[in-house]
Parts: sequence; C-alpha cells; structure tokens
Amino acid sequence: MSGVWVFKNGVVRLVENSDCHGANGLRKVLVHLPSNEVITSYAVLERKLYSLGWERYYDEPELLQYHKRSTVHLISLPKDFNRFKSMHMFDIVVKNRNEFENGVVRLVENPGDFHGATGRRKVLVHLSSNEVITSYAVLERKLYSLGWERYYDDPDLLQFHKRSTVHLISLPKDFNNLKSMHMYDIVVKNRNEFTVRDM
Repeated sequence: MSGVWVFKNGVVRLVENSDCHGANGLRKVLVHLPSNEVITSYAVLERKLYSLGWERYYDEPELLQYHKRSTVHLISLPKDFNRFKSMHMFDIVVKNRNEFENGVVRLVENPGDFHGATGRRKVLVHLSSNEVITSYAVLERKLYSLGWERYYDDPDLLQFHKRSTVHLISLPKDFNNLKSMHMYDIVVKNRNEFTVRDM
C-alpha cells in the first residue's frame, strides 16, 4: 500500500492515498463478477447492492449506509465517491461473503489473494505493538484486549463478537487459511488497531 505514515495518540499507521493505489502502482477497484463491471460510482454500486438484498439506511447523515435486513451487517461509506478507499471495498467484499465466493464481487489489485505481484506475503500487524499476527492465539489476545469475545454460533468458524457493537469477525478454523479479506475485515472493524502489510 502507498500513503503517508501518521503518528497519532502514540500509534503509527499508514494512511492510504485517496486514489486507492497499491504498492505496485495498480489502482484498486471493486468489480461485479457476473457482469465483469467495474464499480465506477455509487449509483452502479447501489444497483448491485439492491439486487443482493441491501437497503439504504439513513441513521448517519454524514455517511452513505446500507443494511441487509436478514443480517446484522451495515456498510458505511463516505458520501463522496472520491473518498471510497480499499478498506471500504474490502468491507463490501467481506459482508457479501457468500456472493464473493460464488463470484459476485471482488477487489482487484494483484492476481492471487495472499501474495502481491512482488511475491511478498500479506500479514496482519497490531499497530501499537508493531507485532505481526502469527497465530490465532496471538490474535485472540489482541482482540480480547479490545473488548472482543469468542462467539460460538458456527462450529466451522472461529468467530468473535464485540458486545457494544453489531460486528462479528468470522475466520476459518485453520490459521493457514486466513486470507487478506479476513485481515481487512479485522482492520475495518478495529480501525486504528491493526493494518495489513506486505512482508
């Protein structure tokens, strides 16, 4: 990822460029797979989300929000499409997981999921300690310290719920199957605590 390193409240984090360019200079875009259509505006995105059962949600006037009635998920986007960043794209991908697996939406930057064009591996990093998350035991300790609790609704997944929110983190049971979309889900739901880096 490219951007500017910002030091705030004792935490250093990478703030991405607003144009969503990756480390290799390629622009990240959200793609609707059945039509192979690049999402170029909120009007295009809204049509795709409506077709997947999402509805506009008007609770926060500063944001463009969508809610899926059958879930606890809420997609929150900046009102200005020019401020639509990769973290928002990954949030859409993660919250449309079944559709993503069946080929409805994906984020395009590099071929492959875990390794970029440079061949470097993506890793999840806890910002305040600068620790690379190398196991679920390490991740679980960090999430517990942030108020997350284990959630046991689906026996095939490792899940965490934050009591004060509607957020649910769902991960594969095997740490070796942790992919960048899972990492970005953790980043989006813990905004200033984690980041994803190329190693």
